[in-house]
Amino acid sequence: MTICVRYVDTINFIIREDFLGFIEMTSTTGMAIRDAIKYKLEGIGLSMDNLRGQGYDGGANMAGKNNGVQALISKEQPQAFYTHCFSHSLDLCISKACAIHSIKNMMGVISVVSSFFSASAKRTEKLKSIIEADITGNIESNKHKKTKLKKLCDTRWVELHNSIITFKELYVFIVLAVEDLQSDANQETSSKAMLYLNSVTNSNFLVSLEVSAVCFAFTVQLSIALQSKQQDLSKALSDVLVIKRALESLRGEADNKFKQIFNDVVTMGKSVNIKIKMPRICKRQTQRVNVISENPETYFKCSTFIPFLDYLIESMDTRFNQRLTDVMPLEGLIPANLNMYDDENIIKAAKIYGQDLHDDTPSTLRAKLFIWRQQWNQNTIPKPNSAVDSLSHCTNLQPNIKILLQLFATLPVTSSTPERTFSALNRLKSYLRSTMSENRLNGLAMANINKKEKFDESEIITEFARNSPKRMQLLEWSK
Repeated sequence: MTICVRYVDTINFIIREDFLGFIEMTSTTGMAIRDAIKYKLEGIGLSMDNLRGQGYDGGANMAGKNNGVQALISKEQPQAFYTHCFSHSLDLCISKACAIHSIKNMMGVISVVSSFFSASAKRTEKLKSIIEADITGNIESNKHKKTKLKKLCDTRWVELHNSIITFKELYVFIVLAVEDLQSDANQETSSKAMLYLNSVTNSNFLVSLEVSAVCFAFTVQLSIALQSKQQDLSKALSDVLVIKRALESLRGEADNKFKQIFNDVVTMGKSVNIKIKMPRICKRQTQRVNVISENPETYFKCSTFIPFLDYLIESMDTRFNQRLTDVMPLEGLIPANLNMYDDENIIKAAKIYGQDLHDDTPSTLRAKLFIWRQQWNQNTIPKPNSAVDSLSHCTNLQPNIKILLQLFATLPVTSSTPERTFSALNRLKSYLRSTMSENRLNGLAMANINKKEKFDESEIITEFARNSPKRMQLLEWSK
């Protein structure tokens, strides 16, 4: 298990997420993980009394409302509000939308075809040579920079989007490569190539590929933005709302938008001599999609495009609504959002953090809020749209406003930083270091993850020498 802390650097006015260390877990119950977190925080001098937020993925042992880690910690520290990782939530929305049979099958085909090429250097070179030769004559030379497929990754959210987009860009070359591999001397290669050729030239596959590429073009930038350390809840929810409205607009103009998508599918099919046609319809069939239509465009619009958008929009609406409703009115303190909430809602949310404020009486909070509003009504500079950017504009007259903005910025948005530490663990925990102790592993991970930080070498040598009398001679090296 990895532990990271999120806090606001009030000197540089930035949000920091720092790695504290890895913990070896012998039990993964909520109680055991809660005790391990408390022990780690107390070991470095951090008190649970100062904990104001907690963020995890949606696992039952972490997010369970009764015996999950977040529930157990909330009982001990009620102000430690839990946030389900926004990046995981977006990934779950996409997974829900991809449950449609045609989309799910398309994702499976991309996965096995990508593995088919990457599993053999010969196949990889075959695809690369066809791309570089550009034998189709439809595209200018050297226009394609990508020469290999990307595997579908379940944990790296952006990679999932990029894998589908890359497959679409290289589709013509993939078909040509698979056609050539059908005559390969190796029986396994030729038989698999024949199967995969039938799959990637299927009309359902082509439509699903184009539909997912169009929709994922909206969510990929959102996925990247949500993984930023500088995101706060207000900005994250605002970004989600923008993408959701864009998808709703796409759904409202489904007829016109899908006509363009279908034309692109037809063009892609012509490039490899494929005619787009609808599957055979059985009126009494219950195990597959039976859309009564007279042409392929209507069929695929009703069976793939509209359901995919509906699932995606519905999932985003369900998973991102009602997030931290008790404290969300504090986003009304951000200058760009001053008109979003009235004073009573903001004061009610501020009362939750009464023990952190200098004076939490309603009259005092109302007065500070009035001064804060007047300051920005008379100010002509651009209004900040995030809590951390607003902190530098707080004067000595608004200590409570500064504290509330700092607390709001501290609330976690995503668990991407802990996920990145696991990537560092894969680099460090090699077979050459399979027996290292936890202290050494944490030390190496700390140095690797914080490699951009500047360290004083003399202080490191001095600390190393102090750990054992036999190393005291190291102190004499500089003389």
